[in-house]
Amino acid sequence: MRTATAALLAMLGLVWASRVPRYYWVATPNSLSLPPEAASVGLAGALVGGDPGVAASFFNPATLAGLTQTEAALSYGPWQKGFSPGSSHSWAGACLPAGRFAIGIDASLTPRGEQSVYDRYGRPVGRFVPRDATIGARAAVALAGQCSAGLGLKLFTTNATENYRMWPLQTYPLRAAAFAPLLDVGVRWVPHPRVGLGLSLCDAGSNIAYALDSLEAPVRDATAPPPWTMRLGGRLRIIELEPMRLDLYGQVNRSGSDGWVSESPQGDLRKVHRETIYSVAVDALAGKALAVRFGYLGYSTSGHYGLTFGMGLWLADLLRVDFGLDTETKVDAWPTNDWRLSLTSCRLDRLLLRD
Repeated sequence: MRTATAALLAMLGLVWASRVPRYYWVATPNSLSLPPEAASVGLAGALVGGDPGVAASFFNPATLAGLTQTEAALSYGPWQKGFSPGSSHSWAGACLPAGRFAIGIDASLTPRGEQSVYDRYGRPVGRFVPRDATIGARAAVALAGQCSAGLGLKLFTTNATENYRMWPLQTYPLRAAAFAPLLDVGVRWVPHPRVGLGLSLCDAGSNIAYALDSLEAPVRDATAPPPWTMRLGGRLRIIELEPMRLDLYGQVNRSGSDGWVSESPQGDLRKVHRETIYSVAVDALAGKALAVRFGYLGYSTSGHYGLTFGMGLWLADLLRVDFGLDTETKVDAWPTNDWRLSLTSCRLDRLLLRD
């Protein structure tokens, strides 16, 4: 009798377990592709061949070479505000020239707001609060023939706190995290003072993802694509009549991964599509007083597009305030920004030593 009862209970348990679908939430670090500050937002991120600077080195570490002054920047803005309230992106960076060499450091924090996962019947079964963070260093050297090369190393971590209802009357907390070092390499060539060309491979390393399952502990997801991004582009100075200047930027981006949530109640991870993204932008500068920027983003696979806009205002020749706006709001393609506000010191040493 006891054996029959135990067998019956075991069968009922198996039937109940079969009714509990598996819920996967896979985090991949598309926040790595976010432009670091407002000027790069306004220029659609097309700075792989841009002039030397701390923001340009985010897209190509070789752009650090050729620096003539120290530079530091702070930036903040919401990210995917309409899709995920509470999400934002903060970034800080600094760079220092040293003859033919230059070094730079930066860090970012991207809380992505509360996310939800639903089962096949549309019922909410989980809430997640993912956060990404990076810290990195870069170095570049000027080579012969107006060429430069750069190398960067960053440490990236992504984590989530989660509460889901595994059984009808209980809620279980769960935490998951992934961590990895990533490598940036790049080259830049200036064949003419009006022309700059750049090529970079950023965020090269292993895949960074973890899966949350209602029946299992969080595991590192081996099927997620790696987060690398390859960029090829340049800058052309169309007009240079002091104090006026007009630059045209163009860039092609190929990403290893551009999605960050993949859900399947059957337990099969949905493959995120990869995009080739085309960026063009114009930067109009009136001396060290005012800059106006316009940009365009186009997506090869999804067919989506977006326009960007930005402005910069110099204060006392030492500080620049920038504003950037990205109108592209599709959240399953290139990670977008609603707006970004930045403060950049073009001569950090003079600012700190000023009487």
